[in-house]
Amino acid sequence: MKRQDMFIQKKVMEEKVACSNRDRLKSTVLRANQIPIIYMGDRNLDSDPVLKYKPEKGNEPVLVSEAIHNEYVFMASLTGDQWDREQNMNRLNVWVYLCHWNGPHWNGPEGFEKMSGLAAPDAVKKMDWAQRPATFMTMIVDHGDMGLSTEWSGVLTEDVYSRDHCSLSPTGECEYYYDAQTHDWSNKKTGERFMALITDVAMRALVGVRGLNNYLKYEDKHLVEVLPANPKKQRNTPLTKNRPWLNATGPQVLLLDRMPTTQREHQGGTHASPKPHRRRGHWKTLQHPKYRHHPQYQKKIYVKPSFVGPSETKYQGNIYRLVQPIEDS
Repeated sequence: MKRQDMFIQKKVMEEKVACSNRDRLKSTVLRANQIPIIYMGDRNLDSDPVLKYKPEKGNEPVLVSEAIHNEYVFMASLTGDQWDREQNMNRLNVWVYLCHWNGPHWNGPEGFEKMSGLAAPDAVKKMDWAQRPATFMTMIVDHGDMGLSTEWSGVLTEDVYSRDHCSLSPTGECEYYYDAQTHDWSNKKTGERFMALITDVAMRALVGVRGLNNYLKYEDKHLVEVLPANPKKQRNTPLTKNRPWLNATGPQVLLLDRMPTTQREHQGGTHASPKPHRRRGHWKTLQHPKYRHHPQYQKKIYVKPSFVGPSETKYQGNIYRLVQPIEDS
């Protein structure tokens, strides 16, 4: 299966991405080929209803760090602001590697160092990991029209008790790199504005991830991992060394309202199985007498989303596998 982010990876391997640590960025790309990629390149971070989704009042919002996958690649697009358009940068491709360490095997500064390859700063060492789950991210912003690509790495910290509060900070390495670059700009104000732009893009990307997380919990579409039914044999040649996407094993992840199926439309009768689909969460009043002993009898309760039908199917040479929703994981 062809990787949708191949053009981003190619720029990294050809060293055409401005970055703070080239070896670490290449290692990140190699890792990215082994983990899921959620490709939403046709969706705009600022306007897409899925990526901008917010739960209804009364429904607890989901954090970025509460994603279904602990480690994955997320990709979307972004239409630049007025300053971008003045520079003929009308469309941005946003590629993000994300790794959350809110699970027991990631907690603490050791988890931070294992994931990022960086020494844990004092702020990380003093962090309350139970209350402040964190996400390490490496982002590549590709200005498709100009061929310019830029990397940004940082840490997002969230608060499980105050879910609207978060903090996004660049790694020290990234901050030092862009601070040094500022002094090289012929127009310092332009340089400072560029650094502010890429940090803002990082936050907008994370808002999109959070919107997707909330959509998956409260709406009727679901993530499905797609892998070839007969994967190709791994190759170890000079060609694959510079083109790691040729040996990619990570699944592509799609947002679907139902699983693909070869089942024909129901022609009548009472015994046809329903096509595999996700039943969205909804509110229900317990009115039936059979609930009379239930503590919420005659009251509204929230029924969590559920999946109807088989969670895995083979279709046109690929295996489609349901990614278990957050509340079912």
